[in-house]
Amino acid sequence: MVTLYLDIIANRLAATEKIDQFLKNKDIQLNEGEKVSQKIWRETPLGYMAIFNQSYLGMLYKNNTPSAFEHL
Repeated sequence: MVTLYLDIIANRLAATEKIDQFLKNKDIQLNEGEKVSQKIWRETPLGYMAIFNQSYLGMLYKNNTPSAFEHL
C-alpha cells in the first residue's frame, strides 16, 4: 500500500509506503458504535495496523480480532 503526494522540490508526483505520516491521529471525528470502513495495512506482533475511513490509523489487537484474521 502506498500514498501519492506532490514532491514540491522535484515538482513531480511521488509515492511512499510511509503512509502513517499522512493519516490523522488527533482530533478523530468518530463516535463509539459508529460503523467505519477499514483496510488492513500490516501485521505487527500485537495485531494488525488498519486504516479507518481512509483517514485514521489504528490497531486491531490479536486478542480482540476474529480468527479469520489469522489467515491473512
